[in-house]
Amino acid sequence: MSPSFAITEAAPRRIVAIAARCLWQDLSPTIISLSERVAAATGEQGARTGPYVVVYRDADAASTLIEVGMALESPFEPTSEVMALVLPGGPVATAVHV
Repeated sequence: MSPSFAITEAAPRRIVAIAARCLWQDLSPTIISLSERVAAATGEQGARTGPYVVVYRDADAASTLIEVGMALESPFEPTSEVMALVLPGGPVATAVHV
């Protein structure tokens, strides 16, 4: 199945995430590992979550800073590793692949 792409206008959205600098060649396993850690932390607190989210920031040829997490639909107490954030509203590009 080919990925689908869209540009839409998004409202601000609460997420929980872990931030990490990642080499491009390690991107896939890093996203999986961080996603599992976020899911464990939200599960321990019984937080209701939505889809997974990956935010890319400060990229260069070798690496990127990523925030990997989930949409947050209930209260969550941040931990030493997992932070609660708000993604700003505005135009967003999305890609969905299965």
